[in-house]
Amino acid sequence: MLDNHIRLRHLADRRDERLSPLRAAEVENHLATGCAACTEAASRLDGALLAIAEGALPEPPRAVVRPPGR
Repeated sequence: MLDNHIRLRHLADRRDERLSPLRAAEVENHLATGCAACTEAASRLDGALLAIAEGALPEPPRAVVRPPGR
């Protein structure tokens, strides 16, 4: 943990169940405090990994894609 927040790599390791028992307890205890920043980071990570697991993402709308070289 850094500055009282959980590092992204620890959130990823938590999801993959690769944390040591001590680190896992620290992470779970911190999330149990209701830290909004870390809860949001964990949720975003879970969402991103779920999207990747589901396969190819749809193409973005042309209106939001910049032409190459701009």
